[in-house]
Amino acid sequence: MSAQSDVAMLLMDRQEALTLTANIKHAVEDVAQLIADAHDREAWRALGYESWAGYVSGEFPFTRQRSYQLVDQGRAMRLLAAEVGRPVEVTAREAQILKKEPQRVKHVGHLVADGVDPKVAVREATHEPIRSVGRERVEWADEFARDEPQLAGIPCPRCGGTGRL
Repeated sequence: MSAQSDVAMLLMDRQEALTLTANIKHAVEDVAQLIADAHDREAWRALGYESWAGYVSGEFPFTRQRSYQLVDQGRAMRLLAAEVGRPVEVTAREAQILKKEPQRVKHVGHLVADGVDPKVAVREATHEPIRSVGRERVEWADEFARDEPQLAGIPCPRCGGTGRL
């Protein structure tokens, strides 16, 4: 076999790459939810560890800080799934925003109820401060929000931040 044919055997086609990418995404989601469950239900105690930090360093190849990012991510996915009735992916950054501003979970639910794809709804609710102008929503990009800090943290225009319509 030539070196060129060896390389050709190792490369994948588009469909195989899409399938692999989807499997990786699901695995990350599963890990985040499992880590959140382990933390919330104190798996570390059941295994005889004195702390969450000891459990993480003894059992996993990531830092305690990363474990908390995964805990937050898993919790955010759990809350969003309960809100919209189906699984929703979130990044660690999106999870942090939802943790700090839980009314945005309701905003995601409102957007999904209006027909917005859940992934797009999460992005909108966590990446762009929103203000209400009459019946219209005015969305500001992250760069503009840095220049206009008074717009940061503005609640959902549909519920005013209460989570109720």
